[in-house]
Amino acid sequence: MTSAVRFSAGYARVRALKSRLWTALDRPLVLRAGVQPDGRPLSGDPANVFPELMRWYAIVMRMYPAGRVLVTWMVRIHEIENLKLLWRAALRGRPPLRTCWRPLDPMATIDFEPRTSDPGELVHRLARTPYGAIARTLLRSHPADLPAAEIGLDRWAWTGLHDAALQLPPRDAAARRLALLLILEHDLDLLRRGTSFGLEADLVAKSTVALSRTCRIPALSAAASWQPADGPLARVLPASLLRLAPAAADWDDVLRGARRARLSACRRAFVEWPFQLAPAIALLLLRDAQARAAVSLSAARGAHPEAHAALSVALAASELEI
Repeated sequence: MTSAVRFSAGYARVRALKSRLWTALDRPLVLRAGVQPDGRPLSGDPANVFPELMRWYAIVMRMYPAGRVLVTWMVRIHEIENLKLLWRAALRGRPPLRTCWRPLDPMATIDFEPRTSDPGELVHRLARTPYGAIARTLLRSHPADLPAAEIGLDRWAWTGLHDAALQLPPRDAAARRLALLLILEHDLDLLRRGTSFGLEADLVAKSTVALSRTCRIPALSAAASWQPADGPLARVLPASLLRLAPAAADWDDVLRGARRARLSACRRAFVEWPFQLAPAIALLLLRDAQARAAVSLSAARGAHPEAHAALSVALAASELEI
């Protein structure tokens, strides 16, 4: 069976789903009126954002069996946020907040429980899930250190995605590049916010997934410890990152450049050879970006200054930029 035959049905479905993404023509409706193109009010509530997103993930996983491992790890990037919510609640002796929970059915492997539990009980609940081993490790190494535990959970999930991308066959090099661009964004965001957790810059640098393998740790540490008073961020960025924003004044410039690079790669995936995994991964990345944009837009409409500052960064990888 040729690759074209194997991927043709999936590609037809992916193209049909892509036609439902927001585009530049929808900007006035979405940004100004707060209404989605289908007429529904714009909502950043996880209960409204994630069920449809997970249906798209389920469709891609069904139509592209060759991408099952990679797509599974992309789902875990979302589910690790639910685990961090449970971990924070357990350490603080409080019930988790339902309003912060991401409903990920039918892809979920952990369930929401509104009761209060301690860390040991939580780890026992996770024993038969994909997170059992990492939860036990973090309970032993960081039993009361929430920032270190959250970074540990993040690194575990993003390393799994990185390894899954590297294991893709040569024919799926474009899909691998898309996944690595997503991981690069995570690393950049970690460098931006890691020291705000009270962590040492060296630890933040070593916690990156892709950058720690390609850049010198002292250079990453210098970037992690940068402050606006130090002058333009471009002065301390590793040379390999300057291509994203050659004159970067701050981290927003760099992240905006990284997300636009991913958007450009997603566009290419839909105009190159169609019968491969890349269009499906591009679709999910664009749909993820749309979900983040919905959350940011909803927050921005509430007039929170920090939401307005993050809005252009969130939109940079969305089809609204086209």
